[in-house]
Amino acid sequence: MRTRTTTKTLSEAGGLYWKVFTDFQPAFRVNGKSGNSTAERAFSIEASEILKPIIAILSSDLFWWWYTITTNCRHLVSRDIENFPVPKSTLYDPQLLKLAEAYLEDLERNSIMQVRVQKRTGRTETQQFKIS
Repeated sequence: MRTRTTTKTLSEAGGLYWKVFTDFQPAFRVNGKSGNSTAERAFSIEASEILKPIIAILSSDLFWWWYTITTNCRHLVSRDIENFPVPKSTLYDPQLLKLAEAYLEDLERNSIMQVRVQKRTGRTETQQFKIS
């Protein structure tokens, strides 16, 4: 079974960019029609039982540190994720699964819809996540 998850780059005040990993499609609408943001990237996970632990790992300070020292810090690509060294046993840690579930619930609970009205595009609504 292949499971899809997405990463979305969000802009925060002061020009900082965060990578946000989810197991759900973030809400996005243009002029009332649902769609996908061009900032989203998707990748597949082979086994659904390790999806949430992978999200927890990729959302960690350790991955962020590794990402900042091994990449250009602008474009997250599949090999950045694939090359991050993680012991396979970590993917089956029940505590990591619980942390991931709490993290994903917190993301959804504290997200907001950012609304922009632009001359060319019209009204866009993007689900934004507060990372702290």
